[in-house]
Amino acid sequence: MLTAMRKGSDNWAVKIFLGIVVLGFIATGGLLSYSSVQSSNYVATVGDANVTGDGFFADYSQEANNYSRRLGQALQPQFLKLIEQTVIERMVNRATLENTGKVLNLAVDDKTASKTITEDPNFMASNGQFDKAIFDGLLRQNNMSEKDYVTLIKEQKILDQLTDGLVNIKFSPDVYASIINEYNDQERIAEFFHITPSHVDIGDTPTGDDLQTYYETVIAQFDAPEYRQVETLLLNPELLAKDMIVDDEEVKAQYELSKNSYNTPETRAISQLLYDNIDDAKAAYDKIQGGTTFAELAVENGVTAAGSLLGTFSKANLPNQKMAEIAFALEVDQISEPLDLGLGIALLQVSNISPAVTKTFADVKDGIEKTEAMRLAIDKIYELRDDVEDEIAGGATFKEIADKFNIEFAAVEAIDTSSLDVDAEPVTLPAAAQLLRGIFSSDEALDNEPLDTVNGGLVWYVVSKITPRHNKDLSEVTDEVNALWQGQEIEKALLAKAEELATKGGDIGVLSEGIADAISVASAVKRSTQSVQLSSEAIAALFAVKQDAYAFVPARLNGENTYILMQLKEIINPDVADMDEENNQILQSIAPNLASTLLESYIENNKGVYGISINQDLIDRITGSATTSQ
Repeated sequence: MLTAMRKGSDNWAVKIFLGIVVLGFIATGGLLSYSSVQSSNYVATVGDANVTGDGFFADYSQEANNYSRRLGQALQPQFLKLIEQTVIERMVNRATLENTGKVLNLAVDDKTASKTITEDPNFMASNGQFDKAIFDGLLRQNNMSEKDYVTLIKEQKILDQLTDGLVNIKFSPDVYASIINEYNDQERIAEFFHITPSHVDIGDTPTGDDLQTYYETVIAQFDAPEYRQVETLLLNPELLAKDMIVDDEEVKAQYELSKNSYNTPETRAISQLLYDNIDDAKAAYDKIQGGTTFAELAVENGVTAAGSLLGTFSKANLPNQKMAEIAFALEVDQISEPLDLGLGIALLQVSNISPAVTKTFADVKDGIEKTEAMRLAIDKIYELRDDVEDEIAGGATFKEIADKFNIEFAAVEAIDTSSLDVDAEPVTLPAAAQLLRGIFSSDEALDNEPLDTVNGGLVWYVVSKITPRHNKDLSEVTDEVNALWQGQEIEKALLAKAEELATKGGDIGVLSEGIADAISVASAVKRSTQSVQLSSEAIAALFAVKQDAYAFVPARLNGENTYILMQLKEIINPDVADMDEENNQILQSIAPNLASTLLESYIENNKGVYGISINQDLIDRITGSATTSQ
């Protein structure tokens, strides 16, 4: 029953009404226990309709247990809070519709309710007939009387009457069809030509004071960042390691000490399908014997094949040893018999096997030697550290220290906060965390503490000179400023020319005289067309104008900036009767969205009409939030 209800709950409207029917079907030993709240206590009220504490507890418990089971762990408080909010909203929506049914005097007679119960497959015996013993047993598990259940069925039927009348939309209305079809499949044909820089006049480039005046308006684009001149002194273990003498016996001992770490155990990609009971699992396994694939079973179980993948594990890494024994006995693509994991009955499949890899001493000897050499080099670095510090304290320069101890020295003439030099080229610094920040936090000629490099070395740094952030002088960037002025003026002139011609209108052939040798005709385009003639911006502009009107956008032609001027020559509207398959699919997909939107709007409007009252204190007691917060 739970499985069927979960599958049904994929429908938005069904989720609203999935409520206290599931009271006793929560897994035994679930996350929650609750008995102190009586059904006369309400967690929410909408008009004359109420959400009982028991009803909320049942729905909340089921959601929490389902998620906990899927995730394989207890849920965090913030996740439980999200479940609480979702359940309350769903049940308030249900109560809103219930109250609407009362207002509209909707009713269901005893005969209809009885027929619904006796035809419910959950209450039928193996012969397909209604079994009163099964029905009574399930009610007892739920602490429900037959009268209570009949009342519940009547309420559900009333809600069904109401929602069916509101949202029985199987196909989108014709007006939607015509709008969507026209939007997606309307075609437009245009003629166009390019206005190039050679067709506009921008006058002479300014000079002298005029150029200086212009430069003042764009000076921020020629800002020179702060630069720092830096020297570094690097103790690099990778270089020192080349001179380290490694003891062969030590290398062998290192291998023996950790030989297992060089071996890779066999791993398997394992997928799992969970079932509520052994009968369902056996039925699924029988389908496999009949030719059904694991992927098909996954879809029947409400998940994709990818969604059923647990991951790739070694035998030791699987937390459930029973699962490990079964999974590591399977062949590739073989499916296990039903397996009781405690949280459910599982079918397992192994989709890939990566065999174990065992490495000998010869396989790893070179790597161990390199590691040991690096260890010795790092030890050597910390022996040299005191010597270098003594030299710095004695006033020696970084260059003198580098020459004395044969270690790496580097001088950087200029570096900014982006690690670029004055020519905007990248500057390479020793790979040490916080080195760049340290450089820009230091004063000139300050002795700074050495920093650890990423490979275990040390780097000292000193800032030799600081050049503050400043605006470049015009003399430094005259060519760049001239080019910027020309580009801006050409852009303005092209735009002005395009606006002038579009405003003038008339025949495009006449407009193009003296500008273009020939008029180009663009192939018919839709809004979604990718055209070699027109950019996406040009196509969008073309769909924003009327027949025979002009549109223009910036463009590129033969490597230079232009404006393209287009005249819309023809609009070709699609025939709704000839709507393509893609649009038909769109319209069918819109239908449930329209239904959902209509129902949501109806519910939200009625909430405002009837008024809502939420008993948060009772909700907190039921969920345990009040206890947790104390």
